[in-house]
Amino acid sequence: MDRNIIYAGAVPLDTDMLYAGRFAKVGLGKLASQVYGDGVSAAEGFALTFSTTAMTLTVGAGSVLAPGVVDVTAIGATTAGLAADSTAVTVQYLLTAASTLTLSAGTTYGIYAVCSDSDTTNTVAAFFNSSNPSQTLSGQGNDATAMPTVRSSTITIEAATSAPTTPTGGAVVLLYTVTVPSSVTNLSTTSYIAAETLYPTIPQLKSGRVLNIIDGGVSQNYTVNMICSYILLKMCSGGASAAGASTTSSTQASVSSGGSSGSYAYVKITRAALLAAATLQSDGTYIIPITIAAGGAAVTGAMTGNSGGTSTFGSLVSCPGGLGGVNTTGANSNMMAGAVTGGAYPTIASSVTDLGSASGNPSTPGLVFNITTNFYGQGGSGGASPFGAPGGAPGGAGAAGGAGSRGSGGGGTVNALSATTATTGGAGGSAWFEIWEIS
Repeated sequence: MDRNIIYAGAVPLDTDMLYAGRFAKVGLGKLASQVYGDGVSAAEGFALTFSTTAMTLTVGAGSVLAPGVVDVTAIGATTAGLAADSTAVTVQYLLTAASTLTLSAGTTYGIYAVCSDSDTTNTVAAFFNSSNPSQTLSGQGNDATAMPTVRSSTITIEAATSAPTTPTGGAVVLLYTVTVPSSVTNLSTTSYIAAETLYPTIPQLKSGRVLNIIDGGVSQNYTVNMICSYILLKMCSGGASAAGASTTSSTQASVSSGGSSGSYAYVKITRAALLAAATLQSDGTYIIPITIAAGGAAVTGAMTGNSGGTSTFGSLVSCPGGLGGVNTTGANSNMMAGAVTGGAYPTIASSVTDLGSASGNPSTPGLVFNITTNFYGQGGSGGASPFGAPGGAPGGAGAAGGAGSRGSGGGGTVNALSATTATTGGAGGSAWFEIWEIS
């Protein structure tokens, strides 16, 4: 950005001040181009008020950044001053007072900001009188003629069905499209669409943005982010393991159901709630412990599966684990190892907003049909978690169940007649969490 250099004792010139204004205009324009890009128009303000008693629309004050030129005409005295400068630059145009428009029924309008420079604030200025320095001249030629003293970049609001003519060196910027219903006598039912030129402000951009995402499957401490407004926590507990299948006699079969998944928390926690539950450290940070539970360990033979562990986020959220699968062994022609229910609904502190938490998903039962002829057996699948797939059951007898992942339950297994080796149910998946830090 350019600036004037003024020297003590130097004769002051009108161009000193005129250049100061021009340099400031160019500097502001370049800054606007850095933010929005060259040739981009951006508007702020211009709130709409639709009359409920008449056909009038009031457009509130606002400002526009739009392409223009440095000076469309010469500025200053006709015998001095600065010449016109048609160099392109982003210009800030202002509407300082609300503007009221009258609309017609059954018409769709564009609401336009017509942007231009004009010389305003005419004043009869006092000039130096070289013939009589003790007495000033009234006006440049002592003719009391008023002259403009401000070059304003201003906005006129127009409602039109097509874009107005662009002023020389200025711009026309669409702000809204307004549709007035037919046969109305006021604008209370009028609809509108804001143009893309009405960008959000920086504080509006800041709010609701994702600052950081943290996830993992191990216990750790969470350090409260002091610039986030709130976090979204997604957490599951450990999935349970399936039961195994025992060895069998020549008249027996053994089958197990899968383990269920752990419960799932989806919550919003404000920064205030985080700080209230956190522990202050010597370095000035606040931490909350995260406990990530293990899944239920695999079991072999006719044993009930192990439950998944409980996951916690400090004192604010606690997610119980899934329940272990069960085994049925016997000589009945048809048998079932029943499904088990999912982990209990999470416990959530009153300072936390529940956005969609849930109990764990149940497993599916293990089944045996026609134990002695045309044997069919299938272990039950584990319960699914929002974070991972459940352990599947093998398609044939004698194979181990699949392990669950990220809070899902393990898959069951089955042994047919005369099995000499006990089989192992799938292990439950360990817990998982995600934290989304939001501005």
